Amino acid sequence: MSRACLIGIDAGTREVRASAFGLDGRPLTVARRPTPTIRPRPGWAEVDADALWEATAAALREVVGSLPEGIRAEGVAPATVGEAGLPVDRSGRALRPIIAWYDTRAQGYALRWEEALGSARVYALSGQTVDGLFGANKAMWVRDHEPAVWARAAAWLSTEDWLVFKLTGAPATDYTVACRTMLFDRSRLDWSEELLEAAGLESRLMPPAGQAGTIVGSVTPEAAAATALPAGLPVALGGHDHLCSAFIARGSDDVPVDSTGTAEALVTSVGAAPEGDPGLEAHVTCYPDVVPGRLALVASVGLAGGLVDWLRREVWKDDEPGAYSRMVAELPGPGAAPSGVLCFPQFGRGASPRWDPARARGAFVGLTTAHHRGHLFQAVLEAACFSLRQNLEWLEAHLGRPVPRVHVLGGALHNSAWLRLKATIAGRRFDVVDVEEPAALGAAVLAGVGVGAYADHAAGARAVGGAVLGGGFGVDPDPPGVAAYRALYETWLRLPDQLGPLAAGLPLPGD
Repeated sequence: MSRACLIGIDAGTREVRASAFGLDGRPLTVARRPTPTIRPRPGWAEVDADALWEATAAALREVVGSLPEGIRAEGVAPATVGEAGLPVDRSGRALRPIIAWYDTRAQGYALRWEEALGSARVYALSGQTVDGLFGANKAMWVRDHEPAVWARAAAWLSTEDWLVFKLTGAPATDYTVACRTMLFDRSRLDWSEELLEAAGLESRLMPPAGQAGTIVGSVTPEAAAATALPAGLPVALGGHDHLCSAFIARGSDDVPVDSTGTAEALVTSVGAAPEGDPGLEAHVTCYPDVVPGRLALVASVGLAGGLVDWLRREVWKDDEPGAYSRMVAELPGPGAAPSGVLCFPQFGRGASPRWDPARARGAFVGLTTAHHRGHLFQAVLEAACFSLRQNLEWLEAHLGRPVPRVHVLGGALHNSAWLRLKATIAGRRFDVVDVEEPAALGAAVLAGVGVGAYADHAAGARAVGGAVLGGGFGVDPDPPGVAAYRALYETWLRLPDQLGPLAAGLPLPGD
């Protein structure tokens, strides 16, 4: 007798992953391929759309080929980065590479939004703060700088939409990824004519949007040949990767989820936006969750793993396997003993709740010749934790209730020192969600909702709760460390005012 499984895709910044899970959330098999990224000039990053599909198809073939005997797939869904996108022609062919979510070429378009509508109106409609990284700005950049390409565009697709199209032959997106274009009305759950008009974009370019977990088609014969998935397999909408991960990580608990990857996000599911929409000033986005009727508050904590990678590349000069373990081995021993160096972690990218991109320049303060690169690494980890604490304090103030514990997932799980620092500096318990592929599992559960394997989203989260939280553990604050870091945190909070005026006058590389 055959047993059912669900397949989730996680198309992330560095890797594309395909994973199969049992209906109880237990992992069956996973395959990974590098995200085919090119960097044509400083600040730019692109992903070859066809190569991305080939990497996804190859990962799916590996997963299908390694499924245990008697296991059959019931559905598939993708979780992806949120702000990346590309134009396609009438035949669905990619007209240019996907502009990566972190590509900075369209940052100047933020000023146009301020002039056209103002940040308050943009936030009221979309739940997004004005930021050049959102998909609308990338579309405007292509229109303005590549007119021959734009003249052939029949649709603008985010990364999720591209994968859904390649699987089913039909364009579609979910509410969470649609919102990351900054063109979607979070209240009406439809494309906003007002935002589109302000951007000078046509609604015909936007794919139909639906609730995460909705079946939008089935695997075509062509996609089946490429992926080894069975033709006719239902394809469901997944969602923004951070929200798919948080959906799984919080389970049935109403707790914030700290998702630590290249960037770190604090994701909190709420029934309604905080009164007065305070997220506008704090750069905390507020838009539909993957769960119907819920909103997600998403705070940008900072670069996190991205800054660690910068240290590895530029300070350690270490690109060999095991580099991260070697970095951890040089930590001088975080916990009750701070590094003695303060790091301001906004290395070109702002962070909530005090958003000031014009002054988002990084710094290490307090260096002496007695410090070594291990101290710099510890200072980076401490800075990420200070930023997380600041966001948690903002969340408590605007939810009107304490947040005594947080669920944590992502890259920090593999560094016990970082976990101890999170708990100690934030002064809260951190419950570890030790699941290998949380975004892919979130997408798989959404596929399960779509095919009826679970009664609804809540039932899906409960069904996999044992697999997600059963193997985890909790990390409590270290009392001596709490005292040692308290004063240091207060000093760290003053860095924006001290460093901002200096940073604003410094040229960027290439200026």
